Amino acid sequence: MHVLELPCHSRRSKHKSAAQAEKEFKEDPLGSCPVLWVRIDPDFEWAKSMDFRQPHYAWMQALKMERDVVGQYEACQGLTNSAEDIFINALTDTLSNGKLYYRVRTMAAAALATSYVEDDQTAGLNKVLSFFRKRFMYESGAMKQNNFAQITDYFLQRDIVAGVAGVTGKEAMEIAGEFLLSVLNSSDNAGNVYDDDYFVADMLTCTARMCLLLESNDTVDRCYQEILRYLAVSELVPAQNGIVLGAATNALAELAVAKRKLSADGNASFRNEIVDTLLEVISGVASNTPFYEARKGSLRALMRLESGSLGVLKMVLSLVDGLVEGSKPTNPASSSRLRRAALREILRACQNDAQVRLALRANTKAAAEVCRRMMKISALSRDPRLRRLSSLILTFLYGRGVPLALLSPAEYIQERERVRAGVERKVEHQLGETLRKPVGVAIDFKEELEDGAEGDSDSSQGQATVKKTAKVVCRKP
Repeated sequence: MHVLELPCHSRRSKHKSAAQAEKEFKEDPLGSCPVLWVRIDPDFEWAKSMDFRQPHYAWMQALKMERDVVGQYEACQGLTNSAEDIFINALTDTLSNGKLYYRVRTMAAAALATSYVEDDQTAGLNKVLSFFRKRFMYESGAMKQNNFAQITDYFLQRDIVAGVAGVTGKEAMEIAGEFLLSVLNSSDNAGNVYDDDYFVADMLTCTARMCLLLESNDTVDRCYQEILRYLAVSELVPAQNGIVLGAATNALAELAVAKRKLSADGNASFRNEIVDTLLEVISGVASNTPFYEARKGSLRALMRLESGSLGVLKMVLSLVDGLVEGSKPTNPASSSRLRRAALREILRACQNDAQVRLALRANTKAAAEVCRRMMKISALSRDPRLRRLSSLILTFLYGRGVPLALLSPAEYIQERERVRAGVERKVEHQLGETLRKPVGVAIDFKEELEDGAEGDSDSSQGQATVKKTAKVVCRKP
């Protein structure tokens, strides 16, 4: 991280003293500061990733006066979470200005949704919803028929929905949840010559995410009914590449997680219905065409929902083996891609979920069966990529020795004691090293010349002496 100090050379008015100029700057920085805004590398000559911060009033000046699209976009990003009326009005004007580039307007909508004032935490969100209702909805609250002939309107609709879903605060999330459910319920694409697949997918994803944050049974149930409706429509009229189907299955997993948070038993019947739906999509039964993306998304949602369940892992391995009952015939390329995706999901679950690792490393029949099937894939599969993925999973779980799941009970206990003793010796060794050495001391030396020292640095002649000062910074062990 580099900290750069850029000097500003400006002339003070001849009639103002330094103290008076400083006082005016503290009272009104926007009117008295000689620097309106700053941009770093506006010509993109550096290959860098940079986090640049400046006061909100500087971003507002850049938004109003900058003629470059990237500068306007960065200014909208900088005004995120702004907390004054003047910044909210500037973002509202940007959102309403049809002459600006649509990416700038969508970024302004996302920043405006998170803006607020001290008395009203939803001031910016209300501005965004007012613009959306005026532009895309009737006075009754129902959505107008989608018309994506103008690309600006299309991206405004999509990105405003995504921006509203990113709000924080209880009151703002409740307003956003009701808005998203109303849009999801009344969206109409009958008279549109363009598909609305991506727009519907965004609505499903954002609404389910908001339901997960709100933790309300009523909201979850309403969203669940809407998702089932879109699933039924996608079965009759399949969307391009299964986009809507994949988004709907992921949204179902989000709702199941939300239900689990709301009740101790996780509403078992509700969860079982969602699991059955996911299994149907994965096996290719729920759709006229077994889309790869939809089945992959359902597979990921199922692994997340049934975390730590070896039964789900067996089902996924049967998919890799090609033994799923009821599967519709697919082309070899799609089948191979889905098998690799299944193994990647197992590897991701092993890396990120401690419950899965503990279940697979236990000395049980289920863990032994999963281990044997994985070893069979790594040894006998015709696809080298499947062999590599299964080998990675086995190496991550068991190292290069004999898998714990395949040991006899006596051998398993002996191995566990050996590992435990090794861990204890390692901890004792590290503790001893820690006690013998000073912990967390960083010394920063800097050279300083004594006052009045000149000429040669030979201290014996008394001309100059160099002394080293040390700054000691102690960190907590």
